[in-house]
Amino acid sequence: MYLLTRRLILLSLLLFLPAFLTACGNKAENLPSSLDFWGHSAVLDQTGAVWTWGANGNGQLGSGSNNDSITPGKLTFAPMSKIAIGGKQTLALDGAGNLWSWGCNLNGQLGDGTNITRTAPVGIVSLGSNIKSVAAGASHSLAIDASNNVYAWGYNNTGQLGLNTTVDQNTPQLVQGLPLGKVVAAVAAGGDFSLALMDDGTVYAWGNNVKGQLGIINSTVVIANQFFPLPQQVLKLDGVTPLSDIVKIAAGGSHALAIDGNGNIWGWGHNLLGQLGDGTTVDRFGGVQLFTVGSDGYLAKEVSAGRDHSLALIGDLAETVGLVIATGYNYFGQLGNGVSGNYNLYSSWEPEVSDITNFKTIVAVGDHSIAKDANGTYWAWGRNSYGQVGDGTRTDRSLPTELPSIP
Repeated sequence: MYLLTRRLILLSLLLFLPAFLTACGNKAENLPSSLDFWGHSAVLDQTGAVWTWGANGNGQLGSGSNNDSITPGKLTFAPMSKIAIGGKQTLALDGAGNLWSWGCNLNGQLGDGTNITRTAPVGIVSLGSNIKSVAAGASHSLAIDASNNVYAWGYNNTGQLGLNTTVDQNTPQLVQGLPLGKVVAAVAAGGDFSLALMDDGTVYAWGNNVKGQLGIINSTVVIANQFFPLPQQVLKLDGVTPLSDIVKIAAGGSHALAIDGNGNIWGWGHNLLGQLGDGTTVDRFGGVQLFTVGSDGYLAKEVSAGRDHSLALIGDLAETVGLVIATGYNYFGQLGNGVSGNYNLYSSWEPEVSDITNFKTIVAVGDHSIAKDANGTYWAWGRNSYGQVGDGTRTDRSLPTELPSIP
C-alpha cells in the first residue's frame, strides 16, 4: 500500500491562523448557510438522478425551498449525465446536452438571463442542446459546447469570465483570446479564476492572479496587473517553459492542480496552508511538480481542489487499487486522515485518506470532500456545519462516512 510518510505541521503559523480564519470564514455553527460558499453537496446516482444535501440558503439544493438538509435528497427531474458544485450554485447536464442550473444568481451565475435566485432547476436555453462539459466556480460558471467553444457567465470582478472586461454577465458569453488552432479539452472554475486544458496538453488561465493561481509567474506583471481578463498560458516555475503534456486539471479557491501524461501531479497558486503539497507554504506563481510516480508504480488518476485543500486519486496500472491522498488545510477533517481541529495543516501529500482501497472518483468542495468507490457507494468527510457530509448530523467528520441512502 502506498505510504507517504512525510508530515509537516507548521506550528509557526498558529498565531496567524486565527486572524486568517476570521477574514476567510471561520467555523461558526450558527452561521447562516446563505453566507457561506461551498457548503453543499451534489452527486448523481447510477440512474443519473440528482441527489443534494447541505446548505440551502440560496436554493443550491434545487429542492424548491431554502431549508438546509443534513441527509441526501433526490430531485425529481430528468436524469443527468454530469454535475458541478459551485459556491452557492449547482449545474447539471442532461443526456441531450441541455444545461440546467439552480441556486444563487446574484451575479448571474445561473446563466438564465436574470439575477433571480432559483430554488429549483431552470434550463439555460440560450446555449441550446449541444453542451458537453460544465464547471462551477465560487460565483461564475463555464461550459464547453460540441464545437469546443468555451462559454462563461456570472461574477466577473477579476476577469474570471475571460471577456476582456470586469462586467458581470447573466447569460453565457463566448470566452475570448483562447489560442487558435487548439481544441479545448476541459475547463475548471475556481474561486475567482478559470482554467482551460487544450488538446495539445497546454493549459491557459484567466482571472485573479494575486496568489499565483494563473501560473504565469512574471512577478513584474503580477505586481502591475493582478487581474487578467484574457487567457494566459500557464508556465512552469522557471518562467520560461510552458506547462505541457497535461491530461487533467482542477481549480480550487486560489490554487490549481494538474496531472500529466505520466501520472505526475503539478500545482500552482496559493499555498499558505500547504494546499499544493510541495513541502512548503510558499505561494507558487508557476507550475511545480508535486507528486512523482514512485517505485511502487502508483500513478495519479484524478485530482480535485477544494477551498484550501487538495485530493488526489492514485492507483496502479491494472486499475485494481484506488487510494485517496490529501494535503492542505485540515481544521474540519477535510483531508479524511482521522485528524481535525487545532488548525491542523499538512504541506506534503499524506498517506491515503482511509483504509479504503477501491475509490474511483473524488470531489473536493469547500471544506469537505466526497468520493465514490468501485461499488458505487458514496462517502463524505470534513466540515459538516450545514449537513454537507450528509450523515444526518452537523458534526464534522475526519474519516469517510458512508452514505447508504444513495443507490
